[in-house]
Amino acid sequence: MPAGVQRLAARLGDVPIGVFTADWALVWWNTMWSALHGDPAELPAAERNLPRALFGDGPARAALRPIRSEHGEDTFAASIVADLKDAVSRYPADARLGRLVRELRGASDAFAHHWATATPTPHVTERKTIRHPEIGDILLDCDVLIVPGADLRMVTYTAAAGSGDAGKLDLLRVTGGHRHRAPVTPAPAPAPAPAPAPAPAPALAGRRTSSPTMARSGTPRPDLGPGSPGPATLPAKPNA
Repeated sequence: MPAGVQRLAARLGDVPIGVFTADWALVWWNTMWSALHGDPAELPAAERNLPRALFGDGPARAALRPIRSEHGEDTFAASIVADLKDAVSRYPADARLGRLVRELRGASDAFAHHWATATPTPHVTERKTIRHPEIGDILLDCDVLIVPGADLRMVTYTAAAGSGDAGKLDLLRVTGGHRHRAPVTPAPAPAPAPAPAPAPAPALAGRRTSSPTMARSGTPRPDLGPGSPGPATLPAKPNA
């Protein structure tokens, strides 16, 4: 792709842009294109082709998001086939282009019908409603800009300023078209088990405590009965 076209596409990076060759093979896209249509890098290179997405039965067809054109899906499809007919007339020896046409004529009755009846017409601004898996339907103006001297087509999608669809484009610009899940809060760690209670001290079996305070603390003293010896009496000291 010419450097000037790359610089122009980079300056318009806030809107979805895809650059296609004469056979409608996608050769360049920006992050907003991926946010709107899905990431083309997830497809094999040969499947990054608009006619294969419209008429084929491979990964390109499976990845195509539902699109409604204001002029009708049939009119849009016929214009793409007409572009291929024009490319074949200008590049009759291109093996890849011839292989693509033979493949789609054999795989799709609709393609074969358009190949027999379509005539080249210039592309004009067309309003398209794209069904996006995260933001729902979004209505955009689609323009096809022809790059002189390079036989490239730059496809852009824009929304009216201040519209709800412009707000959806802004959302895609922030999220990249991916679903944002709420962060998972880890479960609190379980409380530690309480420490075991200390074992009781062993009992001192068989020991008696003798203390002079026991008598004073209310421990009864044995009575001195009649036959018990009384307290010792000292003999009287004689008078001198």
